[in-house]
Amino acid sequence: MTFYFNKAIYSDVQSWKVLKIDEIKGEATVIEVKKEPQNLEFVPGGFSAVCVNNNSAFIDAPIVEVKGAKPFKVYKRKDGKWYKKCNVGYSLDKRIVDVNDIKLENNEKIEITDFTINVIKLKKNGQPKVCYSYFGELSDKCKYFYDYNF
Repeated sequence: MTFYFNKAIYSDVQSWKVLKIDEIKGEATVIEVKKEPQNLEFVPGGFSAVCVNNNSAFIDAPIVEVKGAKPFKVYKRKDGKWYKKCNVGYSLDKRIVDVNDIKLENNEKIEITDFTINVIKLKKNGQPKVCYSYFGELSDKCKYFYDYNF
């Protein structure tokens, strides 16, 4: 049986497919997925158009992995909920900020990706500080949904 994590964000729902789950260790490896609905019907109205079959189009839409998505781990805590491990810090847009203008404190380091400059807080031993953010509910159904009418 295939399992999914679903996280509601306003009217949309993001989903991740469980590739591997280890209940004893309390960890799961997941990858981001989405549904690709066919035959969406748009009619003129509102700001630009209204999708009249938005809900029904997503019900039986095929589930595909998001292009460029990479697997990562989530962890089950003692409260029975699943959490994603995150580094503590902040991100800046690489197009706007010059990396040479950033003034770092002693407990910070920089990681540069394609589009962002990440400033990560460090512990006294030099390891990155981490936090855990709530990830979503585990389900046997992919509830991915994108609200075209929002």
